[in-house]
Amino acid sequence: MSNLDSELIEEKGIDVEPLLQNDQTEGLISRLYSLLASQSRNLQNLSALVLFNFLAAGLFFVTQVKIANVIGKEQFGMLAYAMALGMYGQIIVRYGMDRTLVRDLIHYPNRFAELVMASLLLRGVLLEMQRIAKHGGLVTVLDIPDAAKQPETEAFRRGNMSPAEYERLYANHTHLYYNKDWFSRTIGFSVGIDIFDQKFPGYGNLGYRFNVKIVKD
Repeated sequence: MSNLDSELIEEKGIDVEPLLQNDQTEGLISRLYSLLASQSRNLQNLSALVLFNFLAAGLFFVTQVKIANVIGKEQFGMLAYAMALGMYGQIIVRYGMDRTLVRDLIHYPNRFAELVMASLLLRGVLLEMQRIAKHGGLVTVLDIPDAAKQPETEAFRRGNMSPAEYERLYANHTHLYYNKDWFSRTIGFSVGIDIFDQKFPGYGNLGYRFNVKIVKD
C-alpha cells in the first residue's frame, strides 16, 4: 500500500482491518483453488474409486440378501463359512505384496515390468519354500533386513561412506525391510518358523539383520 493511499485512508477514517482480512481470505482461497486444480486428476481418480467401492458394497449386499432368500439359511451359512476361508486364502496368495507392489509402482512407474516380475517371482519362491518345508525339508532364509532397526541400518550405512557414494550405490534401489513376524503371519499356519538374529562374526550388518528357518510343523 502506497503512502498516498495510507493518507487517504487516514483522512477518511477507513477501517483497514476488514480489507486486510478480505485480502488474506482471497489469497487463501486462491492458493486452495490452485492446489485443487493441480491435483484435479488425483481427485477424479479418488472420487471414482470411492464411488465404485460404494457401488460394489451395495451390489454385494443385495446379492447376499438374494442368495440367502434363494438357498435358505443353512446353505447360506455354509456359503458364508466357505467365503471366510477364501478370504484367509487370499492372504496366503497375496503374502502382503498387493500393498507393497502398489506402493512401489506409484514411486517407480518406469519400473513396472521389473516390479511385477519380482513380485511374481517372490510369490513363487515363498510357495516353493512352504512346499519343501511341509514335506520334511529345511528352508533357511538368511540376512533379512529388520524393519524394527531400519533407522539404525540407514544411519550405519550412511556413516560408512560419503554422501556421493551413498547416492551412487543406493539412490535408485528400493530397500525392503521385514518385521520378524511377517513369515509367521504369511506361511506359519502350516509350517514351523524359527527366527533368530544374524550372528556372523565381523559382519558389518551384524545386529541389523535376522534369519528365518522354516521346517515341517
